[in-house]
Amino acid sequence: LAQALSIARHFTSFPSGSMAPSRASLLAPFVLLHGPMNFGSAAVIERSMQHAVEDSASTCLRRMSSVERAEGYSTLCTSLASLYQEHRGTENAAAALRAENNRLQAEVRRLTLSNKELSRQASSQLAERQTQEAALAEALDKARAEMLRMQ
Repeated sequence: LAQALSIARHFTSFPSGSMAPSRASLLAPFVLLHGPMNFGSAAVIERSMQHAVEDSASTCLRRMSSVERAEGYSTLCTSLASLYQEHRGTENAAAALRAENNRLQAEVRRLTLSNKELSRQASSQLAERQTQEAALAEALDKARAEMLRMQ
């Protein structure tokens, strides 16, 4: 495991500004050899994941021991390049989601302001209509009173 990690660290120089993958993501292919794990608590998952990674790394090292060194390095570099590409794709997807989130939040703010403005206009129109109705009711009452006085 130590040798595998040492080799992985040696081949993980990433361009400045990009985030290097975590130790867990570098060893993810080894974990995948054991299939999915379902446990109840985070601590159990963490311990189980650590044991699975160690067991997987040991299994991988045993399998790779019969492979020529150059082929082993080639396989490792290919795996790391694949992980790097996956990591870049994930970064790009996350950036796109952040941009979409910002756009949607701006849209929510715009719609909230629009809704407040429409509510203010509706309240203003309602108050104006009530004032007009009150004036008409007063005018109607005066007209009725005038009619009664004329009879």
